[in-house]
Amino acid sequence: MIMHARDANGDWLPVTVPSGCLRDAEAVPLLVRDRLKLFTGEWWEDPAFGNPIFETLRSRRVTQANLPQIANELVTFVLESDQIASVAEVQISLKARKINFSCRILTVYGTAANVTMTA
Repeated sequence: MIMHARDANGDWLPVTVPSGCLRDAEAVPLLVRDRLKLFTGEWWEDPAFGNPIFETLRSRRVTQANLPQIANELVTFVLESDQIASVAEVQISLKARKINFSCRILTVYGTAANVTMTA
């Protein structure tokens, strides 16, 4: 897997040589973060991918009682990402009508990374 490196704001950094890209273990957390951005209304070329899940979350009355179900849906979504071996340390909370989700992913390369999302 190869992905463009990003700056602190998430904008693509210019790549003049292939060695400037993120590869394999470095790229997997970035892929998961990009996929989770679909839940925050991030634009993608194919609006049918991801956005229906986001709209489902938005249309549902989110309460503390259904946060575990939402966490399970997000974990399933993360596990569908390429090169993810497992997801652990899942945390989800609701504050001021925003869902805060975080988890620790383990890649098929044996590396781990923390991933967070607020929607």
